[in-house]
Amino acid sequence: MSPSAALGILPMASRPRAPARSPLWRQDQIMRNTSPADLWETRMAFEPQLTRLAALHATPRELEHIAELHAASQPTVYDRSIDVALHRAIARASHNALGAFLVDRIAGITLDPSFVGRTPPLTDETGYDHHDALVSALMARDAARAERMMMTHLRAITLWASGLAQGGEIR
Repeated sequence: MSPSAALGILPMASRPRAPARSPLWRQDQIMRNTSPADLWETRMAFEPQLTRLAALHATPRELEHIAELHAASQPTVYDRSIDVALHRAIARASHNALGAFLVDRIAGITLDPSFVGRTPPLTDETGYDHHDALVSALMARDAARAERMMMTHLRAITLWASGLAQGGEIR
């Protein structure tokens, strides 16, 4: 018996082959297998850093656009399209193409009706205060505070998406 066989290592030709394209990677499968909490936990892994980069690299026009998006939102009325546009604009302002692409792909899931139907009901609290502090930090080009505010925001949304937020509030 060869040493490889003794260790249970199969020759290349004998190994089972993975399908060329695993169904796990199809967007419809990802949507079905991703909980709202999973989505926001994933965002926490890189969106705060993109926000830090946006504070450092955004052009004045990009910051103005971010501020305009926030101004179009309301403290007690959640508008998913404005929220997603704000997060996309921040990611683009980071000038990190891969990061902006990832945020854009995740935003597509966030907007999908089958995903929206699995999120908890919204309350009057919309995360507006988080966005307000976040936009303020970006306008001041305070990278550390902008990163912290994005993490605070995403943690609160993750608690809400998990059903663990007190009274359903995003704080």
